[in-house]
Amino acid sequence: MTINDYLIYPARFVSEDVGGYSVFVRHELGEWCTQGDTFEQAKEMALSLIIDCANFVAGKEPIPKACEPQEGDVQIFVPMDLALKFMLRNAMLEERWRVSDLAHKMNCTPQRLFKVVDFGRASKLELLAQVFEAIGRPLKIEC
Repeated sequence: MTINDYLIYPARFVSEDVGGYSVFVRHELGEWCTQGDTFEQAKEMALSLIIDCANFVAGKEPIPKACEPQEGDVQIFVPMDLALKFMLRNAMLEERWRVSDLAHKMNCTPQRLFKVVDFGRASKLELLAQVFEAIGRPLKIEC
């Protein structure tokens, strides 16, 4: 699993006859759908949809990776810290770590750790790297 699996999700934008756009964001298991009145609003809604869907499945099942783009797709860019959190949540699921157990291992409160892995909050790379290390998956950044 690499950060590239979660950084850019391809989306197909369909202009509607009545105005606005339908958006189909693709991932490895299928697609999510949303819409927007303008192209820019539709792009914003697509990113919001990715985050909402990740929140919905996080901890229960893996967050789907992006799939390969097709001709004509629009790229929906996920912020880097958020993509790392998607990776972290999937790694925690694979390694069977709950936030409360991990907080105990890291000698911090579960509330503090929830803030680090929360998709709605920005997190420092150093904190994310500490959590990856604690679950036995040291964070590697390569060029």
